[in-house]
Amino acid sequence: MLKSLVMLKGGKAPGPDGLPTNLAKDAVTSIANPLIIISNACLTIGIVQNVWKFTKFTPIFNSGTQTEKINFRPILVVNFCKVT
Repeated sequence: MLKSLVMLKGGKAPGPDGLPTNLAKDAVTSIANPLIIISNACLTIGIVQNVWKFTKFTPIFNSGTQTEKINFRPILVVNFCKVT
């Protein structure tokens, strides 16, 4: 978990939780252990918060005609909690 948080790329758009990656990186020593405890509890009891399951899909136009789906690429924005 700690390694994953440290490796987050800064300056990216926040996920659906609204937390910027810079905040997670800056607070890594404070939030790593609580996140590990929460993640392990979710795995142990088999329940994961719905907000952690949410992914925002945004189609980004590449080139060509905007009326054709093939000319778009997907961008998925997830909560930073999914780094576990």
